[in-house]
Amino acid sequence: MVIDIFLLIIIFLSLVFVIFIISRKFFSLTNIDVEQIPEEREAKIKKYLLEKKINRQIKEWQDRLKIKRENFKTIWGKMRRSLNSHADKVLIFLKNKIEFIKNKYGSRMPR
Repeated sequence: MVIDIFLLIIIFLSLVFVIFIISRKFFSLTNIDVEQIPEEREAKIKKYLLEKKINRQIKEWQDRLKIKRENFKTIWGKMRRSLNSHADKVLIFLKNKIEFIKNKYGSRMPR
């Protein structure tokens, strides 16, 4: 029982001592300029260069996609015009066939 109380007092005093040391050093730790540490400076430069590289690659991809989209629009427009002209030719052909059949068979056609 006495040993337990003695150990608790030692633990309590140790904690108080540790808190006292940390509180004295805390203000000096907050005044450290992180920018002056070489590793931090290198990490900041590395991050900046990496962001710059990523932005450059994104810009290149956007430019490529823009060119491909314009090419697709051109090709799609040509295909649509070609299909429309072909469809017009087919419609004219069918109209001519219908007129031919009407003229050939006259009023004998069922309705």
